[in-house]
Amino acid sequence: MHVNGWVPEQQVAPVVDHFMKARGAKPFFLVGSDYAFGRGMLKFTREYIEKQGGRVVGEEYLPIDGSDWTPVVSKIRSANPDALISSTAGGGPNVSLAKQVKAAGLSMPYGNLAIDEGTAKTMGDTAVGITANSWTA
Repeated sequence: MHVNGWVPEQQVAPVVDHFMKARGAKPFFLVGSDYAFGRGMLKFTREYIEKQGGRVVGEEYLPIDGSDWTPVVSKIRSANPDALISSTAGGGPNVSLAKQVKAAGLSMPYGNLAIDEGTAKTMGDTAVGITANSWTA
């Protein structure tokens, strides 16, 4: 497995550009874990979305070990974005967010800026359809 490192300049543009050009997404919702990486990645994401003519209709964070995304999922539903982008702490928060988004029936394009191959495997079928560009096997 080669991991090219998670840096905003490499991760954000391909996901946002794909959602905007191929899917016509304009309003986005951002979700992250509350620590330097999560906030830094989503700050860059917000700025990039706005520079490209999109807008962010919501941005929510849970503590780094958070697993109950119910209030966040409710806010995503209320905001009705065209796309969801997350930057959560690896492993548990990634898995729990993806499962809760799917269980809630949210079907907008979902980009994950902080997923690795092991976490994607742990997600199983929940990972199907999530856009990520951070690793190759």
